[in-house]
Amino acid sequence: LSQLSGPQFDQVFINMQVEAHEDAIELFSKYVKYGDNQTIRNFAMTTLPVLQQHLADAQSLRPGQ
Repeated sequence: LSQLSGPQFDQVFINMQVEAHEDAIELFSKYVKYGDNQTIRNFAMTTLPVLQQHLADAQSLRPGQ
């Protein structure tokens, strides 16, 4: 990212954010379904909607969205 600027930086950064949130949602979803620690499962369950909203926000920043 340090070598990029302007629209190039924006596009790469947005794509990285979308991918990171997709990965986080997958991990949190799996823990909600299969996790063995109830405290962590509860945290994952309450955090999942926030991650999903952040993903939607990041996706909306992509050109043409």
